[in-house]
This record gives sequence, structure tokens and C-alpha cells, in this order.
Amino acid sequence: MAENQSINMINSYFEVQTRLEPYLNLVSEHVKKLGPCDTILESGAGRGILSLELLKNGKTVHAIDLKEEGLDMLMEDAQEQGLDSKLECYTADARQLSQDMFPDKFYDGVSSMLVLPLIKDTEGYLHEHYRVTKDGGTFVVSGPPKNPEDLSKSIEWWGELLKRRDDFQEIERHWDCVKEGIDKNRERLYNLYSKEEVADLVEDCGFTVEEVRENPLHLNNKGYLVTATK
Repeated sequence: MAENQSINMINSYFEVQTRLEPYLNLVSEHVKKLGPCDTILESGAGRGILSLELLKNGKTVHAIDLKEEGLDMLMEDAQEQGLDSKLECYTADARQLSQDMFPDKFYDGVSSMLVLPLIKDTEGYLHEHYRVTKDGGTFVVSGPPKNPEDLSKSIEWWGELLKRRDDFQEIERHWDCVKEGIDKNRERLYNLYSKEEVADLVEDCGFTVEEVRENPLHLNNKGYLVTATK
């Protein structure tokens, strides 16, 4: 029962996110920032919308997430599109990656999209990402606004954008499910940061911050999108 609910939620997020222009804009930004990279770790990959775009751009992708269901769907999509030869999926905790499976300085690029607020041990999480990034490699991290009111305004904006679509009736139930999921996740958001605070945390781990900007997913470009190199 719980597994079915999880699969339904993952599917609903996928149906909404693939139709939500601001979300796709954020995916495009991550892909662009990781352009020079060949082998990429996507941390907290979920259903793998970003991973698929990276694969389409010829990248080798290792996708990790705590939930196996989303990774299974990602692999199925990659197989259907003939992209699976460059994809590996791992059910793993990004705060404590196995050194055997994820050795030091292995990845040209590491991406953390919308994951940081759900991580209780921010420092441990970021240090693990630093450890597996090659010297000269790229780390890209994005997340929501620090002010919960700004997040609420973004959710209203997303709903307005979706309602303008001709196929909204087809996805309305998915949007209702996503809103319910967001409300539940908001109860366990451990860390909400400003973009300046995220930049400081990333630099404290040893990265050199190259760019700090707002997150295009959110209304009025709130939130953060930070790019750094090792």
C-alpha cells in the first residue's frame, strides 16, 4: 500500500514537472552549468528528469536517491530512449556514500537540485559531494526561498501556469497530489537558506563559488542556484 502511494506520488510529480516551464528552466540551467562535464553524479535524482536531459547531452550519469521506485522508472525511461548504456542508478544516502562505490575525486560534475532543504546534516552532505568531485570539477546546487511565504507564492504561481494549459484537466489530479506532497514536505524542511548562506556553506566545504544567482523555478526568481568548482 505504502509502495503504491509512493509510486503514485512520484508519477504525479513527473506529470506536473514535465509540464511546468519554470521547473524545466531550472533543469536547463543545471544542464548548462554542467556542460563541460563528462561523468556526472545527480544527487537526489528522484524520477530523473534532469538525469535524462544530461544523458541526451551525451553525459555519463550516476543517479542516486533514497527511493528505489523513482530510479527504476528513470532506468525504464532511459532504456526506452536508448540512453541506458551511460546510466547507473544507486539507492544510496548522499550524506554517507560508500567509498568503494563512490571513490574520491571521481566525478567531473555533481548536481544537487532541490534537495538541500530536506537534508538534516547539511555539512556532511556537502562534504561528501566535495569528496567525490574531481579537482577542477563543477558542483551545482539549487533550492527554494528562505522565506516560507515566498514558497507559498511560488506554489500559487505554478498552479496558475498549469491552469493555462490545454491539458490541465488531464493533470489536475496530479497537481492536487503534488500540492499535498509539498505540504507534507514543508513539515520536514530542515534547512532553508538564502543564496548567500548557501554560497558560504559551499565555500566552507572547500569549493570555490563561481556564480550565485536566483532560482528560476520560483516566482520573482527567489531561491538559489549556486555554481562552484573544486
